[in-house]
Amino acid sequence: TLYPKIDEQYKAHTYCQYLDRVDIIYNGVDIPEKIDNKPNNTALKVIFVGRECPEKRIHLIGKIAKECTKQNVPSEFTIIGASKNAMDPEDCEYCSFLGEITNKDKLNSIYQRTDIILIVSTFEGFPMVIMEGMAYGVIPISTDVGGIKDHLFNDETGFCIPNISEKLIIEEIVLCIKDLSVDRDKLHRIQMNAHNYAKNHFSIETFREKYRDTIIKATQN
Repeated sequence: TLYPKIDEQYKAHTYCQYLDRVDIIYNGVDIPEKIDNKPNNTALKVIFVGRECPEKRIHLIGKIAKECTKQNVPSEFTIIGASKNAMDPEDCEYCSFLGEITNKDKLNSIYQRTDIILIVSTFEGFPMVIMEGMAYGVIPISTDVGGIKDHLFNDETGFCIPNISEKLIIEEIVLCIKDLSVDRDKLHRIQMNAHNYAKNHFSIETFREKYRDTIIKATQN
């Protein structure tokens, strides 16, 4: 889904002859060898990690948390990076706010204890927080934007929600969280799939290898 958009832009500006020079290399993240130590949380731990800006639609996280409470879905929502100002005041009580976390070990410790990470943006490339979370077996549930669909396969490595009306986004994500809360075998299976996918695609070693191959290819042309 990301490469076709680049292809479209090149064609629109008559740069098609340069498309063979394009390669997409995703960032690499630290990945633990195993995630056997993830806790079996009675209430699923759900996080948002990101900056406070309109395209992130953080207000939707508050409404998702409120709806989960209303439907008695055992879950706890934590916001990292953004403040209460990004959320409707009546929804803030359904979330905890940790502010900005710059210490990598502290953030990784949170990922390790977390079950689900939410992305509800209007647009993205492919967020680092998805890679970081998947490395620790955190299941991404995201709107279908940018290159996210290239890596999130429903019921396998996460969930990609159609980026349509905000009402339907909230409903779909609440359904996903409820389903994972009820079906813990499915939760654990997707957590392991996410971790293994990150290990195979987002490791520092893979990042270095792809850059090395790209440089070698460029010098040979």
